[in-house]
Amino acid sequence: MKSWAGEAEQKPARDFKQQNPGSRYGKKRTTELVLCLWSVAERVWRTPSTSHEAPLAKRIGVRSRSPSRKLCRVLSDFGIDESFAKAAKKMQDHYGFGVTAVAVRKATLESAAKAERRHEQQCAKDYRRLPGKGPTNIIAEADGSMICTVKTSSRTRKRPRQWEEIRLAAAQVHGQT
Repeated sequence: MKSWAGEAEQKPARDFKQQNPGSRYGKKRTTELVLCLWSVAERVWRTPSTSHEAPLAKRIGVRSRSPSRKLCRVLSDFGIDESFAKAAKKMQDHYGFGVTAVAVRKATLESAAKAERRHEQQCAKDYRRLPGKGPTNIIAEADGSMICTVKTSSRTRKRPRQWEEIRLAAAQVHGQT
């Protein structure tokens, strides 16, 4: 695992050095990932314009001291089900570490806002709207029938019967087959 991590750090380091020739590396920084059993250690780079730059964290989508996507999902799932305070207690019970009700609220509201944006994008697409002008004539036919459904009962008694209706409808534009 360490060889993979070393290789994973070397490629962003090479890319970063090519883009910033005057850069030098400093200390290693460790980023703990919540709900994971591992942490990320990487070199922090210094350039003439910035005091620190962490290319590996940007590349794998991790920020220090921030919740992971998995944690945000768990927080929003618990926050949707119950009150934010109860969801925070549920985190302690299920995962063994505590979060504040404010963190649950923030994750839940961010998740809801993201879902609302996605829903608005889906509703804005053209295939969701009916055409402004349709065909002049439509031929439709409907038929129905009764189906006998039998409920199970003991063998000695006569089986009771239950009838349910089934309907079938078909429609097409006049003149098409």
